[in-house]
Order: sequence, then C-alpha cells, then structure tokens
Amino acid sequence: MKKVLLSIFTVLLSITLSAQISITSDDIVSAGKIVLEATDTMPSPSITPGPAGPDQTWDFSSLSVDYVDTMWFANPDWPPYYEHFPAANLAALRVFDSELDSADMYIYFEKNVDEFAIVGMALEVEEIGFVIMPCIPKETIAEFPVDYLNSSTNDFELLIEAESPYPPADSIRIKISITKSIEVDAWGDITIPLGTFNSLRINETRIEKDSMWMKLLGVWGFLGEIIDTTYNYSWWTDDDAAGYVLATLNYEQDTKVVSEATFLKASPYSYIEENQNSIFVNVYPNPVSSNINFSFKDKTKGFIEIYDFTGRYLEEIQLNNVQEVIINMNKYPAGIYLYSIIGKNGEIIHSGKICKE
Repeated sequence: MKKVLLSIFTVLLSITLSAQISITSDDIVSAGKIVLEATDTMPSPSITPGPAGPDQTWDFSSLSVDYVDTMWFANPDWPPYYEHFPAANLAALRVFDSELDSADMYIYFEKNVDEFAIVGMALEVEEIGFVIMPCIPKETIAEFPVDYLNSSTNDFELLIEAESPYPPADSIRIKISITKSIEVDAWGDITIPLGTFNSLRINETRIEKDSMWMKLLGVWGFLGEIIDTTYNYSWWTDDDAAGYVLATLNYEQDTKVVSEATFLKASPYSYIEENQNSIFVNVYPNPVSSNINFSFKDKTKGFIEIYDFTGRYLEEIQLNNVQEVIINMNKYPAGIYLYSIIGKNGEIIHSGKICKE
C-alpha cells in the first residue's frame, strides 16, 4: 500500500511541478534585442493544434521557412513617432520580408509587472506613407502572471485618419474595433525547429469590425463596414532561450485546419553589444570597400544574416560546412551594416558590425 501511495504521490507531484510554468514580464524580450520570426504559409497536415488540457505534446519540428520577419526592440524614444505614444516604455521596428506585405511597422508597447500591451503603431501604407494608429485604450497581449486556465476579454480600437491619395476625396478615416477573447487552455512540451520547450498554450478568438469613412468636399460620409473573426493558438514559455512567442497557428474554427504558422527562428540576440567570439571567426577587411571575408576556425554549418543599421533585413548566406565565405558588399551604399552568424541549432554564434566605405 505504501508503494502504491508513493507512486500516486510521485505522479501527482510530477504533474504539479510540470504545470507550474508561469509567464511573467521577466520572460518577455527587452530593448536591445532582435527577434526573428519565420512563417510557413502552407504547413504540413501533421501540424495540428491538438486537444486542450494538461501535459500535452506538440511536434512542430517539420515547419518550414517561407519568409522571415525581423523585430528590433528598442527604447521607445529611439524610433520616430514616439511623441504620439507617451505611455510606451518599449518599442519595436518590424521589418516584413513577405512578398504579400512589404511594409515596415513601428509598434509601441507598455510593459510592466502587471501586463504587456500595445499602445499604438505607426504603419507604412502604400501611396500614403506612415500613418499613426493609436490603440484605445490598449491591446493587452498578456496579463501577468500568465497561468494555466487564465482567461480574459479585451475590447479596443485602432484609429486611422490620413489624407486620401485618390482625388476628389480629401481624407479617409478607418476605425478598427476589436474584441479579443483568450484562454490559456493547455500546457506541455512543444517542439519547433529551434528546440523543445515547456510551454503554455493560449487560444485566441478575435472579432474585428472595420468601419470606413471618406471626407469629400469637407463632408464626412460613411462607406461601410466589414466584420471578420479569426482564430489562433499561440505557445509561450519561460525559457531564457525564447523571450517571445514560440509559435502561432492560425486555424479554421470548424475544421481546426491550420492555414498558416509562425515560429521563433532563433533565440533573440543583442544588437547593441557585439557578441565577441573572435576566436571562432575572423571578419576582414573591416572597413570594406568591396568583398568581405568570413574565415572560420572550423568547418561551420548555419547561416549569416546581413541587416542595414535601421534593422532592415538584406540577405542570408548559407554556411554549408565551410571554413570561408566571401560576401560582395558592392551592391550596398556606404554606411554601417549589422551581421549575425547563426549556428545549425539556431544559436547566435557571433554578431557584429560592418563598415562599408
């Protein structure tokens, strides 16, 4: 009997300890970090969200990369438009690498011990330029601590008003009203190409109503509205190697078929202080006028990513078990560029700056 009771106690203790993962503000990325988020536009049928509940296992290791978006996190007064969002204490420049959406976006956050929220955005719109979108009151991404079976509903609006690029209209106005309901409905181990993590899963339902007006000859006229509902699951962890959402699956409510998946491609890394691993690689000449050499101590697998100094992704160079790579910098104008060397397991091996003459 004692052995049976001990076995039961051991199992219950194991479940309790595993369920104790709790997300706090300390687990969210901070200023000075770069996040690489990959998108699989046609996930394999094997990628399914699975059931809710404790002690789940999700294997998303087969996710592939169709494009990569980059988020550069910074102090809020570093990017432009900060004056429109005085409540922000964190900002991010999001650089899109998708053929479907090539705009750049600045996102302004409020991050404290109680919550992580979006207070507004500035988005580059074709033929208009950057438009300011305050979030009223704010979009709550997470209320801390995030624990299993937590749930909440958040109502907010995004407001856009800009000059119309299409005469005779003077201006356009768009109000996006959103109701977001979330539930932390599962916990367990998730595997993505980056690795395996203990995680919490959040089930989100998002109802969006877009209302549109046009100002013509000084008079506003209502054009109509569009209502849409979307569904997604996202996985978060308290693992130090993450700092951002591990994976998100957009799915159809009735069939649970996954239409698109995003996932963390590499652990967030710093762009303020260089990762000094010069024993591993020699980068020369630097400054450079034409070709720059990356000479490795040993044969290396992974890839090199090049960015301009604003954080815009420029190119990726594959490292297929090589000891030297030459990159032609002639195609880039003079200035400061950033690079990161990412190993085969997704870890940041080395990062630094390139001065192009």
